[in-house]
Amino acid sequence: GGPATRGQCPHSARLVMLGAVVRCGRASHAAAVSAAAPLRAFSGLVINCEDADEWKGSENLFIDRFQRPGESWSWCSPPRGELPDRDLRPDAVVVTGSHYSATLDAPWVHATSSWLRTVVEDPACRTRVFAVCFGHQLLSQALGGRVGRLAAGGFRFDEERIEPRPLFAAMPWARGIAELSRAPEGSAGPPKVVVRRAGFESTVNGSPSPFADGRHATPPGPGSAAAAAAASAGTPFLTLLKAHEDEVLEKPPSALTLASSDKVPFEMTLVAPSAAAAAAARAATDAGEEPDWASFRALTVQGHPEFLRRELHSKILPGVLDRIETGLKERLTAEQVPECALHDWAVLEIANRFLRRDVA
Repeated sequence: GGPATRGQCPHSARLVMLGAVVRCGRASHAAAVSAAAPLRAFSGLVINCEDADEWKGSENLFIDRFQRPGESWSWCSPPRGELPDRDLRPDAVVVTGSHYSATLDAPWVHATSSWLRTVVEDPACRTRVFAVCFGHQLLSQALGGRVGRLAAGGFRFDEERIEPRPLFAAMPWARGIAELSRAPEGSAGPPKVVVRRAGFESTVNGSPSPFADGRHATPPGPGSAAAAAAASAGTPFLTLLKAHEDEVLEKPPSALTLASSDKVPFEMTLVAPSAAAAAAARAATDAGEEPDWASFRALTVQGHPEFLRRELHSKILPGVLDRIETGLKERLTAEQVPECALHDWAVLEIANRFLRRDVA
C-alpha cells in the first residue's frame, strides 16, 4: 500500500492528539464497504511505531494484510505525537516494528506501554493485540519482561529458522497450519511440531485465506523430487524474516513461549491477562487438557511476517551493512536468495484468526 488517505477516522474522537493529524486506513475502501457494514463494524487500530521517512505509509502494510470488507481500521503514530485515548478499546490492535529501541526513555514509549498494559490486563476488555519486532519487545517490557541488546551480539538481519513449541500447534488458531508429529512407537523423544509449507487453504468464515495463493511466500528452490515432497509435507520449523539488534531477554510472567531459535529464546509468545492465568494455562497443557484459549490477550513475534524480501533489502539493508557479518553482507548484497520458503503466511493467518477469535 501507499500513503494512507486522510479522511474521517473511525477513532478520531478517541485519540489523544499531540500536534498531529490522525490518519486512517484507505478511505476509498471504507466508503465502498460501508453499505454492507453491520451496525457496529469490527474495529482495528494499527499503532505505527516507525516514523523514518523511508517507511512513510508503512501502516498500510498491516492494514492491507488484516482489513476485511466491512471492517473499520485506523492508525496512529506515537513517535509523531499520536496516542490512543486511555479509554479506547478497538477489537484488534497491531503494534509495528521500529528503528527505535523499546528501552528508549521517551514520553511516547512510556505512554504507549501504559496503554497496552491496561488493554491487556483489563479483565473487562476484549481487545486482542498482535505485536511484531519492536512491538513484541515493547509489550513484553510493559508487562514486566526485560529487553536489551541481543545476547549473541550484532544485528540480526536474515531469514531465520525458529522452532515452534507444542503449544504452538495446540492453539486453535493454528489448526490446519501446524500439528504435532509424535515419535514412532518404541522410539524416544518428545513430539515435534510440523508446519505445512504448501497447499495451505483456510476456510475461516467460508472464505479462502488471503495468504494461501503464494503472494507472500517464496517457493522452495529446485531440488530432488524427494526434497520437494518433504517440503510439501511440512517442516519442523518456521522461517521468518528478521531485522533487529534488541531482543526480549526475559519474558513477562503472563507470557507463554510459542517458539524459540538458537539465537533468540523468545521468538513468539502468547500473552495471558495475568501471571496466574498464564500459570493455569501452562498447568492445563502439561496435564493434556485444553486451557482457556479465549482468555489470551496478545500474540507477539520477533520476526517480520508483514514484510516482503524486497522491502527489507531496499529499506533496511542499506542502513545496517556496517553492522552485519562479512559473509552475510556479501550474500545479501549479491541478492542471493536462500532456497527456502518463508512462513509469513502462516503467522499472518494465525494472527488474523487470533485477533477475530476465529477457529479453523
